[in-house]
Amino acid sequence: MSTNLVLDGAPNFRHLGGMPTRDGRRIRSGRIFRSGSLSALTVRDLDIVAKLGIRLICDLRSDGERKAAPNRWLHDQGVEEMHIDISADLRAGDTTLLEILKREPNPEGARRMMLQTYRNLPAAFARPLRGLFTRLADGDCLPVIFHCTAGKDRTGFLAAIILHALGVSRETIYREYLGGACREQLRESAVRAMTIHFGGMVDASIIDVVAGVEERYLDEAFSAMAESHGSVDRYLKETAGLDRSQLCRLRDTLLE
Repeated sequence: MSTNLVLDGAPNFRHLGGMPTRDGRRIRSGRIFRSGSLSALTVRDLDIVAKLGIRLICDLRSDGERKAAPNRWLHDQGVEEMHIDISADLRAGDTTLLEILKREPNPEGARRMMLQTYRNLPAAFARPLRGLFTRLADGDCLPVIFHCTAGKDRTGFLAAIILHALGVSRETIYREYLGGACREQLRESAVRAMTIHFGGMVDASIIDVVAGVEERYLDEAFSAMAESHGSVDRYLKETAGLDRSQLCRLRDTLLE
């Protein structure tokens, strides 16, 4: 199966199959997909997705995001939905992340907000990871799509730790994270979100930062896991229950 499955109505839809691991295996084809919002799929898109045989959608959006852009097509397909709302946990102390940008409305403030977002992601994901990784190891939910709204931050972090757990090299993880972003669609999404939050047009230089992905963002998430748990492996063991036995089950299910 091609890794370049293009859906007109879904920014950042990507197939993770075929990616190599350090022990010489590869991720099985047609098992794991990542995406942005699935609420605007075209007739052509729906035909492509139907042929994938998706069994589980892991929706990382908040209740508000889901109500504004529901995945209506799922109800006709018999696809299970798993809702993991982590947005409420993405906080910088007692201050919301967007308030960082309100205090410093420039590209530097936007980048500071993005770095803090990624630093908060490991803690925000800690609670639901065990259930998700158990389902992945069991294999009863495959094929699976996990997605948020833009498909780059929450989804990008989850993709990175799944790939790490499967034994994909850090270099390959970063290449996957940085590649394939549908910049124009992501930029339009960021413009809408920033306009709503700030009550007017936002400077283009700020939008470019918020809509982008940078290596340093993922660096921040990996550093946070190392600082809080000693290593990414220990983070996955303590939050997702990935001890040696469960890790072997996960890899046997998803690798070939």
